[in-house]
Amino acid sequence: MTIDAEPAFVLHTRPYRETGALVDLFCRHQGRLRVVARGGRAGRGWRLGPFTPLAVGWRGRGELKTLTTADAGAAALLAAGRELLLGLYVNELLMRLLPAHSPHERLFDRYQGLLGELAVAADPEPLLRDFELLVLDQLGYGLDLGYDGVHGEPVSAHEFYQFVIDDGLVRVTAASVSAAPAGRGFAGAHLLAMAQNRYHDPAVKRTAKQLLRLALQPHLGMRPLYSRELFRAPTASDGGGNSG
Repeated sequence: MTIDAEPAFVLHTRPYRETGALVDLFCRHQGRLRVVARGGRAGRGWRLGPFTPLAVGWRGRGELKTLTTADAGAAALLAAGRELLLGLYVNELLMRLLPAHSPHERLFDRYQGLLGELAVAADPEPLLRDFELLVLDQLGYGLDLGYDGVHGEPVSAHEFYQFVIDDGLVRVTAASVSAAPAGRGFAGAHLLAMAQNRYHDPAVKRTAKQLLRLALQPHLGMRPLYSRELFRAPTASDGGGNSG
């Protein structure tokens, strides 16, 4: 099997044998897959940095393909600073959550747009929350912010809701109040603001971050995200804090 000129981004690389590299790619038509770049640290000098739009080619019939071409269509969309850390967080999400060889063209297109937007965004959190919601939706675990997943009622701005795995958002009742986050749950008004992509209220941002962490956690497993640890380092405290 031979593939040519496939739109792709590098999600992760690591050394392979003496001079090669294992490269995890996110491809528009092929999804997430791993290739080996032979001679990647010598000789051929592959340029396989993250956040760079690539047209790649590979060959092979087994699970591990051999990279044959990697042409950059533009410079890296993220370079340094806070936006670079945010990009690493997004890449780690995709690495941990996307099944191999499963195409997600809509997610790929949004990922490419997100990188460009993170590079200039004064407030990246709404962008990240929107992307996390899309990832869940593309994996079949979409979170409906407008409806109670058990009672089938529209979310009320005057009620509180808790997140329940497999059910989604469920209105907090007297019987469930002790089990809800912070004793009450998430304010319906905040959930409705999220559904309308209105994040100007800091309380809505806090709700969104807490809710999306809860929704993503069952699919990420117990191993912590390395990129979140980077946000806690002193160098990440300037200009954004822990946005992931």
